Amino acid sequence: MMKRNILLVCSIVAILFGYSCSSDDNTVTPDDNNTTEEATLVGNWQIETINYSHVEEVDHPIYKNDFCVMEYVTGYSFQEDGSFLYLLYQDKFGTNESDREIWTWEGDTSSFVINQLNPSFPPGYNFGLEPYNVNIESVDGEWIMTFDADLFMESKASFTLRKTDEINTEIQPIQTDQGEPREACKLLG
Repeated sequence: MMKRNILLVCSIVAILFGYSCSSDDNTVTPDDNNTTEEATLVGNWQIETINYSHVEEVDHPIYKNDFCVMEYVTGYSFQEDGSFLYLLYQDKFGTNESDREIWTWEGDTSSFVINQLNPSFPPGYNFGLEPYNVNIESVDGEWIMTFDADLFMESKASFTLRKTDEINTEIQPIQTDQGEPREACKLLG
């Protein structure tokens, strides 16, 4: 009887030990492509590339085209409260640390909209955006977002962004026109 009880206890311990080991084997680390963390827009996204399929040239007193404006946008900051910031290269418009709410966002990882509350800021350009073909996935442990968008001056472009703790405003995005390099406008010097 004692042998049977010892055998029963040992069997139960072995089963529990085996179960706990197999659970650890199924844990996904952040380096795995299928991360357990759920994708979310909230946070900071550094713009890595903008590839234009069409750049519309316009007769505008300040801006020549969307390409010239977007060379200064380095990142997007989606806040939990629905507020949004475009972070600009070297804070060219003084909006990177703005207390004023200029933009808001709504949506999720499959579809979102960025609204510019005052269409006259900055003068004559609306950064409002309604991306399509939005895709967010984990690549080598980092969140990468891609989407297509029609910009204010009727240009069309594909964006690639990487989620980061802090947006580096000393890096401008790489912009191409139909996959080919294009000279920077240097609109703001």
